[in-house]
Amino acid sequence: MLKKYYNQLIKSEFNRNVFTLISGTTIAQVITLLCSLVLSRLYSPGDFGIFTLFISIASIISLLLAGRFELAINLPKTDKEGLNVLGLSIKLNVIISISLLILSIILYFLFDYFFKENNVLKKWLIFIPFISSFLNLSNIFQNWFIRKKEFRLISFGKVINSFVNNGIAIALGIFAFGAWGIFIGNLLGLVALILFFGIIFYNKYNQDFIQINKAEMKELSRRYIDLPKANSFQSLIDAFQLQGITYLMAIFFSSTTIGLYAMTLRILQAPISLIISSITQVFYQKASEQYCHGIDIRPIIKKTVLKTLYIALPLIVVAMIFSPVVFAVVFGERWREAGVYARILSPWIFLDFIRIPISQVPIIVNKQKKQLFYSLISNVIIILAMLYAGLIIHNIRTGLILISIFQVFYIIGIVLWIYKIAKNNTNNLIK
Repeated sequence: MLKKYYNQLIKSEFNRNVFTLISGTTIAQVITLLCSLVLSRLYSPGDFGIFTLFISIASIISLLLAGRFELAINLPKTDKEGLNVLGLSIKLNVIISISLLILSIILYFLFDYFFKENNVLKKWLIFIPFISSFLNLSNIFQNWFIRKKEFRLISFGKVINSFVNNGIAIALGIFAFGAWGIFIGNLLGLVALILFFGIIFYNKYNQDFIQINKAEMKELSRRYIDLPKANSFQSLIDAFQLQGITYLMAIFFSSTTIGLYAMTLRILQAPISLIISSITQVFYQKASEQYCHGIDIRPIIKKTVLKTLYIALPLIVVAMIFSPVVFAVVFGERWREAGVYARILSPWIFLDFIRIPISQVPIIVNKQKKQLFYSLISNVIIILAMLYAGLIIHNIRTGLILISIFQVFYIIGIVLWIYKIAKNNTNNLIK
């Protein structure tokens, strides 16, 4: 019976691709988690707080640099069209990044006029276009490799990024670089990732570059215009659900609080990067392919939801019971409060495992606008909870409790809605 079950797992292309991604992601996350034991002693919560505020800004900007057209790389039936969408995405990335660099230079000099203090964030301002561009380019390349089912390359890239990022951060932390050590490690990790993806992509597909042309890119930009019109705002709303909390914390609470929150997410999201991101990438490729060929995608949605639910429930129980003690013992007593945050946020973060893999279904079935409406409601709740915590009771724990409770109900509702729209669109397609 075990042998039969094993053979079924191996024969499934979906499972093989997930395992391939998980293998590389596992190594990357083991590196990150082991290095966190060292980093938590080399850097203070304040150092992590400053960097978290910076990277959250760069991450949100990165979502807009290609107009979200990178999500369409998997949607066309032919590789020629997919390659032209990739060309369109890179072109937009370069144009917008250069414009952003000019704006950053202007703001860099205006910073001294409005803010007299020597602020670390001001020194990093000039790097935002580069970090944002690298983050977006990595997504563009990954979407192409997903289309081509080159999952091993994605896995290896994650290992390279994690090794360079954490290795340099530790080395600079030993020499007391402060927040700069985390920043430089992250920057060079991204550079290494882009170089790896770029070299592999050029060597494998440079002969196909002749297929990229302006007329084709223009036509495809019209076909997938709903991505920049609806999904750009949608992506910002989704990013705000985690990173927007950082901005509100910066207004009402100290950088130490932001650093504790950042460490909480770093540890709680490790299983997401380890397992769920791999399932997400494979699911998106498979669901896009099936939908293009008129195949009902509800079975793969149901199967994915059940798989992730089995992962999420045990993690929630363990995190809610042991987080404060584990954080204090493993990372040091000054990180115990991060364990308390982990206990509060774990139902939301881990239950979100269910939503994340299937979150691209509205793009596949062209229901982005309604998804945007539901996401707006979710973010309004987050803002109100943080305003209540910061302005009225001045207690971050209460704010996080309110957010976690409301997000759990939101996740349940959005998963049911995604399954429903997949059914409706399938029926329409069959008719």
